Amino acid sequence: MRILHLIDPASAGGGPCTLKAAAEAIARVDASHHDVVVIGNADHLALAWRCGLTPIGRIGAARNRCGFARRGLATLLRSYERTHGRYDLLHAWTPAGVLATSPRRRVVAFAGQGSCDRCAVDVLRRRGVPVLAADGDVARELHDAGCDAAQVAILPPGVDASTIDLEQRRLLREQWRADETTFVIGLLGEPPAVADGDLALSAAGRVALIGREVKVVLHHAAALPGGLRRWMGKLGIGEVPVIDDRAEEPWRIAAGLDAALLAPRRRAVPQRPHGRLARGAASALHWLGRDEIVGDPTALPALWAMAAGVPLIAARSGRLQQLLENGVTGLLFEPGDLHAIARHVVALLERPSARAVGPAGRALIEQRFRPDAFAAGLTTAWTQCRRDEPVRLSPEPSPVVVVPRSSAGRRPVAIESR
Repeated sequence: MRILHLIDPASAGGGPCTLKAAAEAIARVDASHHDVVVIGNADHLALAWRCGLTPIGRIGAARNRCGFARRGLATLLRSYERTHGRYDLLHAWTPAGVLATSPRRRVVAFAGQGSCDRCAVDVLRRRGVPVLAADGDVARELHDAGCDAAQVAILPPGVDASTIDLEQRRLLREQWRADETTFVIGLLGEPPAVADGDLALSAAGRVALIGREVKVVLHHAAALPGGLRRWMGKLGIGEVPVIDDRAEEPWRIAAGLDAALLAPRRRAVPQRPHGRLARGAASALHWLGRDEIVGDPTALPALWAMAAGVPLIAARSGRLQQLLENGVTGLLFEPGDLHAIARHVVALLERPSARAVGPAGRALIEQRFRPDAFAAGLTTAWTQCRRDEPVRLSPEPSPVVVVPRSSAGRRPVAIESR
């Protein structure tokens, strides 16, 4: 079977965690041939390489919209298939990736998070494209958006804990200037938002003000404006934020964390300046306004933190509330309640029993999000799509026995168990 994988990192659900899941799955399945094409710019291509994918090329798309890449994909297919043969199936790793494909092609899509634009949902529904949803909440969101329930199958993604190099802990903490007495929190999220960074730093700042050594590792896109960081410096907590763009790829930083924080996707709603405020204070009012919750976070970054045995502090949203049990496999807080986040951090600092949620979360990942089961489910779905059959997946796909990579760097051979 020849499969072309379409990767569009700029679309909803196409973040680094989805790309990493795609790379791990492609390395495990036993299909005869796989090719990967990136829809986006040079940065997206570099991200795909960092996540373990080996693209054969890149297709540019105006404003990073997959619909504008349709002509480029058609040209690439004509050129490549003339030499190497026709692809049996196209796999779009986000629902929006289907917009770049032709109606005459067999296509299957993966949905790591349910929110996608209306145009993509209309194409999925009109063409009857099978969709593999990461969990039941994603499937319900797609159904509410207009997709037929019969074309959506649930396939939990796989997380390979062996990818996380726990021996990197010392090196990571040296880079963050944090010794073992410092409690390091990683802010996760796809995409990172400044309002989430404000929430994390506000909570950590309260813990730091009572004399605890705390740092928050976050992506630069979630960092506060420089003026507000200077205000934190005047309070004596200017060392709390640590900017590290590897926070967008949680498997790279999980080894150095003492806890991970996943907040709901938020948007800061600025207030209009009033009175005789100086022009420079107008930006500060942006953060003195209110925040608006715009959706549940995708659970994929949380899976990587849990796979490393890191205690997870997460918003009590519909998706994560079903995944986590408060105080057992994770620590939950009401969206926007920074005082609850601070209480959870203090509990992890003062009570060793509270840290047991880390190993419990890792056991949950090993049980429910096995990469071999994900690869087996994909193989089943691809076979059914190639035969024009409805996608029907069992709750526990048959495992795949994987031969590890050899020292020569050859692709592992996977054999589906019977």
